[in-house]
Amino acid sequence: MTLRSRAVGLVSLSLLLCLVAGSATAAVTIFVENIHGHVPDTDGFLDGDPDPQVFVWIDGSLAGATPIIPSALNPNWPTFSCSLPITPVPGNTPLVSVSLMVADDEGPGNPQQFVGTVSFQYDWQAGAPVTATAPIVGAYSFPGDQMTATIRVVSDAVPAEATAWGELKALFR
Repeated sequence: MTLRSRAVGLVSLSLLLCLVAGSATAAVTIFVENIHGHVPDTDGFLDGDPDPQVFVWIDGSLAGATPIIPSALNPNWPTFSCSLPITPVPGNTPLVSVSLMVADDEGPGNPQQFVGTVSFQYDWQAGAPVTATAPIVGAYSFPGDQMTATIRVVSDAVPAEATAWGELKALFR
């Protein structure tokens, strides 16, 4: 066995080990979907029902916002889904904070009225979907005002061939 073939074998093995180790820290995507619940009537008895919208925050980053549902005390967004990719790094926690900020749309030209926030903790390392319900916390919330959401994680695809592999092969031609 020549020195060159030993070097190629050693470098190939090192690259393979790096690729395998790298896949353990592949990115994951957190999905929040099937949001529904009961919101307080912030518009008052004679002004109709609220027009709720939910802003979804994952670890302090805005992941998306539901459509506005007109005149609904019990909104349901079963087809709504938003996501945020997260790349695990050494030392970060497997828990993510998911916050649903509930707002009442007041129509064009008017600012939305903040209703309250619902907060969940999700352990993405376990990987199982979780459906959680929590109360809306805010100035307009009453007992029974709550939101439910399903939170799940999907591992992002790791490419079959790393770009560095082609560069490495080119060195030994």
